[in-house]
Amino acid sequence: MKISGIFNEPKIEIFSYKIKLENIRENIFIKLDSEVFEHFFLIVKDPDKKIRALLTYKTRIKEYIISAGKEDTSNGTVCGEFPGGIWEFTVIKPYDIKGEFAFEVETDVKTEKTGYNLELLKSDFDKKYSSEKKWYKGDLHVHSNYSDGRQSFETIFNVIKQKELDFLFLTDHSIVPTQFYKSETCIIPSTEITFDNLGHINVFALKDFIDYTLFFRDSDFDKKAEIIDEILKYEKIQGGLVSINHPFHPETPFTHDIDMENADLLEVMNSPYYYEEIDYNGEAVRFLDYLWLNGLKIFGTGGSDSHKPLKNGSETVGIPLTYIYSEGLSVNNLLSAMKKGNMYISKEPGTRIKIYNNDKEILPGNETAGRVKFITEAEENTKWNLVKNGKIIITKTGKRAEFDFDISEGEFYRVEGCSTEDGRVTVYVNPVYNNIKFQNKQTWKELMSKYLSEKKEDFI
Repeated sequence: MKISGIFNEPKIEIFSYKIKLENIRENIFIKLDSEVFEHFFLIVKDPDKKIRALLTYKTRIKEYIISAGKEDTSNGTVCGEFPGGIWEFTVIKPYDIKGEFAFEVETDVKTEKTGYNLELLKSDFDKKYSSEKKWYKGDLHVHSNYSDGRQSFETIFNVIKQKELDFLFLTDHSIVPTQFYKSETCIIPSTEITFDNLGHINVFALKDFIDYTLFFRDSDFDKKAEIIDEILKYEKIQGGLVSINHPFHPETPFTHDIDMENADLLEVMNSPYYYEEIDYNGEAVRFLDYLWLNGLKIFGTGGSDSHKPLKNGSETVGIPLTYIYSEGLSVNNLLSAMKKGNMYISKEPGTRIKIYNNDKEILPGNETAGRVKFITEAEENTKWNLVKNGKIIITKTGKRAEFDFDISEGEFYRVEGCSTEDGRVTVYVNPVYNNIKFQNKQTWKELMSKYLSEKKEDFI
């Protein structure tokens, strides 16, 4: 059976279809059909109101199987028994999209095994892949052909194995990964909430689908920030972490007026792709300093935002790398370290850092007092900047740099590495600080408006 509809209202639109399905033995087949390649999605619930599929129409993959067994169940769906009765299929249009959409539903079709053998929504977040206390490296922002990426799960699996990544957060747009391949890499089900091209947000470490039907309602587009806030509050209660992504990206800047209490991280180093006309990562670094100067405790993070290889064929997964110091490699340990800012991000190969406080080793994100020493190393000559309260105070160039200073109350210090060719940030180390009074009780637009009005050329 084929169901179709049309988007024609200048507001959020929700289309709900109730279909009676009985005596299903093996599977439900769903085919997405739309000439509109945009971020709107389909939620499928069984008669017990359990979500069995969450799919985006902005995907390279159009056909999906909800199966009784896991061997032939598609990513984005959950296998299991098929209760007879009314199944609900809901299409949500979150922004101004025009055109027709359709989907087809069949039952008990012939299928093939997917090859996936890791059920991500059954992940044990306390499982330790390693017990060693050390820096682990990985990528926090990766897309596949299950949304608008052009790389398969098989390709991603091979790349993370080749690059020896310790962890990978899968963040396809607005959907939640349910399947992958068993790996020595810690794979974390996550999503990039994408309700338009005016602001993307990663929610890390999801334990279930996001039930968008609980949050969306027929309303004007200007109510979207309220909907996003409600989703973020709910997911944070469930244990997720929230990252505002590429806030100054020339194509997808962040503009939603969310409550900053719902944000944990700001993506300051996004993707290996290069825009000559704008240094949007550098602007994000400066803005994060501004947030700290205004009492917001939000840490910097990075992600490749990988969708496809570069034109020369180089794989983009893992560029940049995010390094997280964790007391053993598990999802919960990674989340705890990320929340505390125990991270640095690097596009430079072989980057290493050490921070000492009165001869005792500490981490980025730590509160400290007294004498501090930063030591940084990279394989290439790098321009290293010591930044105090948002201003560069010392610059050194080379493969290695040391900075010694005393940190006083109300101060934060961080180190960044920059390219010796164009001056753009290639290494970002989260700050250490001394007795700063934090309060995240502001909204995004309040802060951005003040930042843009107060911005000076010598800010950093």
